[in-house]
Amino acid sequence: MNVNNCDIRFQVDSGAQTSTVQRKYVRKEQVCPSSSALSVYDAAPLKTLGEVDLFVIITNQNLKK
Repeated sequence: MNVNNCDIRFQVDSGAQTSTVQRKYVRKEQVCPSSSALSVYDAAPLKTLGEVDLFVIITNQNLKK
């Protein structure tokens, strides 16, 4: 997929309410404060920088159905 003109390879979890992306793929000015609290599978809190809406382009058309 392409995010902010960077090709990123990751697996989308369609059952998740939130997806995460590494800081290096997001510009600082895109990040807004978030009131959501995230946790990992064992309920440990996950510290975030904030939230951002990103425009994503699917670049691999050989997707499994």
